Amino acid sequence: MVDTLLFSNDGRFLATSGTDSKVLVWDISNGGLLSALTLHTGPVFTMAFSREGSILATGGQDACVRLWNFTRITEDVITEDGAAIAPETKKLSCTHFLVGEYPTKNVPIYGLHFTRRNVLLTSGPFQAN
Repeated sequence: MVDTLLFSNDGRFLATSGTDSKVLVWDISNGGLLSALTLHTGPVFTMAFSREGSILATGGQDACVRLWNFTRITEDVITEDGAAIAPETKKLSCTHFLVGEYPTKNVPIYGLHFTRRNVLLTSGPFQAN
């Protein structure tokens, strides 16, 4: 089941996430899957792009915010004329795209938002032990 859909800032790519704990990045022009980001261990509830579109932030039930290098995900599939093509057999591990991961104490992440100054805000309910 898909929980979140998010278009890239330029409208060329689509990131989807859901209950299977995967974040999938799609090329809209040809419908091809560019990358599967699989480091979350629970459903992914929210995603946000940085203001310049180079970072994709994800968060969910596993109480961890992960930052992904979106430029690196898409750089190998953009042609000289600006069109996107499906990636070749060269598959990179999703850890290759990971910029950082920031676990919370016990708070699932329900909201992510980059401010105008590119500060990432997160929200979620605190759950006492």
